[in-house]
Amino acid sequence: MRRFLRGEGPTTMFRVLGPLDVSEEQSAAGVRGLRQRAALAFFLLHHDSPVTVARLERALWPFEAPPTGRQMVYNAVHALRRNGLPLAKESGGYRLRITPEQLDLACFRTLLARGEHELGTADWAAASRTFAAALALWRGRTLADLAEQDLCWPEMAALDNARLTALECRVEAEFRLGRYREVIGELETAVACEPLRERLCGQLMQALYHSGRQADALGLYRRTRADLIERLGLEPSPELRGLEHAILNHELAQPAVPRQRIGVVEHIRPAHDEPERLVREHAGIEPGDRTEVVAAKVRWVVRRVLGSGDTAARVRGHVIDLLAGVRTDETLCASALLLEKITQFHRAEVLSG
Repeated sequence: MRRFLRGEGPTTMFRVLGPLDVSEEQSAAGVRGLRQRAALAFFLLHHDSPVTVARLERALWPFEAPPTGRQMVYNAVHALRRNGLPLAKESGGYRLRITPEQLDLACFRTLLARGEHELGTADWAAASRTFAAALALWRGRTLADLAEQDLCWPEMAALDNARLTALECRVEAEFRLGRYREVIGELETAVACEPLRERLCGQLMQALYHSGRQADALGLYRRTRADLIERLGLEPSPELRGLEHAILNHELAQPAVPRQRIGVVEHIRPAHDEPERLVREHAGIEPGDRTEVVAAKVRWVVRRVLGSGDTAARVRGHVIDLLAGVRTDETLCASALLLEKITQFHRAEVLSG
């Protein structure tokens, strides 16, 4: 692939969501040597910011660089520039000058952001299509060919995790459309590869249950619990345990698709004032909070807390009404505080009963 960019113009595509590849017709295997390929990959992972020579050296030799490591980096960069890679000197390093449309990673991030917005506006069909398009960009694990050469950077693991998140978000959208059987096969494949990822396991449990396979859903929970204990010494999360309890007792309801979304929480009126007051109190909802903010405050509470008693059931039901299908990821730290507050409320209810 010598001089692989010259004459290609802006149509050249760079791919890192799978083995390293450049353009549809040519393979990045033509870049001479592992160091050149690794340098190219690292520039692509950081295409939107300059990369210093020292940083690139640490990436190529994570533990200890050879005495000639700095010179080898310069040689690799020089070879890439000689072959036409648009590397511009900037801030003591080099910056890759390509457009977002030329890089599958940038396209993936754009689609991911769009899909999250569509989930937040309850546009389930559009969200499903968008996440499907994002997932279609993948050809395997991030830079799989370099990973086989023992080059494993944190950015690679983060992207692989983002791929799983995109899958989970697409499945969530499919659930909202009532499509459970359609995603079972894909979820089974994903869970086989990531048996300790509890959200994926939980989604497969839901898909199985709503497809009339309660025993299979409970069997999956038992296998997941055994794997977590054996490999990590951990019990399943409260969320997954609660899901198992709901399936066991046939209490798992399908999510309702809201007829209409209203932007500000103060305009949403549940049927009874008392449950609404409890929702606002224990989730810390303010009168002017938009639905996205409400979702961030109570999503984890809804999923993790089952509780007991009529009041707790009303609280959960009206939290779901307030969410109206909004799904927004926020910090676990804040949600842990909310979980503690509402758990204390449930304990007090049980004691008083």
